[in-house]
Amino acid sequence: MISRAGIYRARRISGLAGALLTPLCLVFVLVAVILSAHRQHSIVLGAETTSLDIMFSAGENYWRVDGPVELCQFGAMGAGVRNAEFACGPPLFKRTEIRGFEVKWTEGASLRLYADYTGELRIFMDNAPARFEDIDGTPYEVPPGSFVKMGPDTARKAGLFAFLGTASMGRPAGPNETNFIYDGSYEVRLPVNRWLFFGSDRDVTIKSGALVRGHTASIMKDAKNGPVLAEGFGHVALDRRDTGDYALSAVFVAAKDKTHLEVQQWGRSSPVVVRPNWIDVTLNSPFILGFLAIAALALSGAQVFYDALEALLDSDDKPRT
Repeated sequence: MISRAGIYRARRISGLAGALLTPLCLVFVLVAVILSAHRQHSIVLGAETTSLDIMFSAGENYWRVDGPVELCQFGAMGAGVRNAEFACGPPLFKRTEIRGFEVKWTEGASLRLYADYTGELRIFMDNAPARFEDIDGTPYEVPPGSFVKMGPDTARKAGLFAFLGTASMGRPAGPNETNFIYDGSYEVRLPVNRWLFFGSDRDVTIKSGALVRGHTASIMKDAKNGPVLAEGFGHVALDRRDTGDYALSAVFVAAKDKTHLEVQQWGRSSPVVVRPNWIDVTLNSPFILGFLAIAALALSGAQVFYDALEALLDSDDKPRT
């Protein structure tokens, strides 16, 4: 039989535990949110687009294409041609038909990929690659401003073009623009510890959204002189859409850093900036949500125990007959 003094002590302990548990939970969650929000995250960007700009970083950036390809070597004075519809031939270009090619891209080399609705793929080279050879091993001089073009069968046979570097999807929307994003999506992923603040990490999606036709999208990171394109890895391939026309299916994953997504829309003077905040972390972190669920159960248990002790004291205070 529990004594009355023991019941009073248990009730005081239960009440104190309930009173302390709430602020302790809030402090703990606040610390977890602050630590999580300041962790480096990654952004995954995927889109069906007719235009993709790439700048290569250091690494194994090697592409191979088997099949008929037209090599258009730029030979005119001045800067390279930036019009994706420019014809391959004199006086600006020397046209050569080859049976495929192998190319190794140097660090800092940039190129632009364009795909039209018929499936023709063009790769414009703003910088000369480190090595460009046909399938037979014959080397070719490829000045900046040159491009290669291939049909849909050759492009799809080539499969994925993987790369390390930076990427920008789509071109600014405008009248009669044909190089744009059809649709796409993005995810912001945060590494979250499975067990408190130690143990292995797993990526959790804390923010996501959609891209619509006419958007341009780039993943950026802050630098001293303003935002710059974030490095990462990605791949691109020519795919046939449900409507029957062709587009580039591109995916880019930025390296873990304090990055943000910039989406340019038609009619806006400045891009829309998408970056995660503490609300995204709180609402999507399984660790924080799990801890809050356990804390709620503990508070409920403490309250039930306190109410039971109150009822027991009330029954003892009633006069016995």
